[in-house]
Amino acid sequence: MDGDAERRADARIGQDVAFATKPVLAEAMLQRAMVAGVPFRWVCGDEVYGDNPALRSWLTGQQLAYVLAIGYEHRLGPRGQNARTLAAILPEDVWEIHSASDGAHGLREYAWT
Repeated sequence: MDGDAERRADARIGQDVAFATKPVLAEAMLQRAMVAGVPFRWVCGDEVYGDNPALRSWLTGQQLAYVLAIGYEHRLGPRGQNARTLAAILPEDVWEIHSASDGAHGLREYAWT
């Protein structure tokens, strides 16, 4: 884009800095934390991270536990159903509602099984 060079200059972003997605940045940050000896055993993130198979694979390879949200269209389960379909066929009594406290738009409650 024509305005990118000017925007980069205004933000003091050098020409040697390449674009990277949030999952790629997350992996790089986690690698640096591990090299620096920062103590942690798990990571969590929203569906931007959970829908990224490369990041999930890397976390598994590092033997790091993770809780990453996935989008409703994400395929999983023994028959490759999407998350919405799989959730619909589970019995109602296996679900627990937990709050993640108040957010910008009010109480954030999530169903877990």
